[in-house]
Amino acid sequence: VHRIEMVKAAISSYERYSLSMVDMEAGGDSYTYRTLEMLKEQYPDDAFYFIMGADSLLTIEKWVHPEKIFANASILAAVRDDCDIDELTVQQRKLVKIYDADIRLLHMKAIDISSTYIREHFYDEKKAQDMLPKETAAYIKAHGLYGSK
Repeated sequence: VHRIEMVKAAISSYERYSLSMVDMEAGGDSYTYRTLEMLKEQYPDDAFYFIMGADSLLTIEKWVHPEKIFANASILAAVRDDCDIDELTVQQRKLVKIYDADIRLLHMKAIDISSTYIREHFYDEKKAQDMLPKETAAYIKAHGLYGSK
């Protein structure tokens, strides 16, 4: 429940954002392919983009039904400075050929942020609180999440 409320807080100031509860409502194991199929069923005219770290692109064929993921969404793989771009490009080409996938590599700077760091240092370092939207930080404080000082 708290995670849902934290997401609601995080997106509250963005009029065009909405929280989907499709995974929660479906129950059972949550698999990416299943979530995408349910979203596609609810919004058949919409295009979906699945954002992942580039490292996940290297292992996506081990996921449950990767062919259904590729059929229902374009993949946006976030490539950080420490990634092997040649390896990723080879994988991208392979997946496009095998699955007729739409895969785009997004080059970006690495962001030094960690959920573990935020949870462990939320009350003793202002930096940890500043890594979150102010509404989410306020929710965490109001509900005493992640322990306290």
